[in-house]
Amino acid sequence: MIDHLSPSQISMFSRCGEQYRRRYIEREIIPPGIALIVGGSVHKAAEHNNRQKVESKVDLRVDELRDVAATEFSTRLQIDGWRKESDDDDIGKGKDRAILLTDIYAERIAPTIQPVLVEQAADIPLPDSPVVVKTILDVADANGIVRDLKTASRKKPQADADTNTALSWYSISHRILTGDWPKGMALDVAILTEGGKADYQHLPTTRSEVEINSALAKAWNMIEAIKRGVFIPRTRADGNFLCSRRFCGYAPTCRYCDSKE
Repeated sequence: MIDHLSPSQISMFSRCGEQYRRRYIEREIIPPGIALIVGGSVHKAAEHNNRQKVESKVDLRVDELRDVAATEFSTRLQIDGWRKESDDDDIGKGKDRAILLTDIYAERIAPTIQPVLVEQAADIPLPDSPVVVKTILDVADANGIVRDLKTASRKKPQADADTNTALSWYSISHRILTGDWPKGMALDVAILTEGGKADYQHLPTTRSEVEINSALAKAWNMIEAIKRGVFIPRTRADGNFLCSRRFCGYAPTCRYCDSKE
């Protein structure tokens, strides 16, 4: 029996129970795609900057953040390997993309954040359950706003922020860590289009008491489903557009996948 969940686990289970079963129950580890490695590398550069900025209140030089992202990219490749998701995937291009996205973070996002909490862990108890949801709050700023950094190749709709699973749990984490609910939350999106155009989005959002209670109830229901061995697959026919060989490493051997891509 599991003793904890995480926001990423909850998101995966909601997206596709079969994907969750293979990853967390059967322990079938699939190497990440280049896009995930790129995003993690930019996130590491942001973490490095935020940690020191709590005290210094000054952003690090762009070249230093580039070095952090490049090192993290190489480290992730060595530890996790990588999975080719499309014919255009290339390690060199991926590393260049991580560096360019780090530039966008450094120039457009970092100056807007004075961090107060950085990479803070919190255990969120669930009603009538010994299982906790383990979270790591990326960053909360001096204005009481919880921020989450994303990378993308195109602009995201506002709905991505309003329905983001992690932000719901980070809101509860902020309450546990500080005693107060955050004054708001936001997705910060560093964008580098396929044509090489740099852009940035700040998508503010909030969570109501109803939405927080819904998140807690869904997590509790997930635990009950796992106990009973219920892992409902969701394919493209069910609205899961990430069910494809490009976005899911389990797709080629999944009997439920209905995508030819």
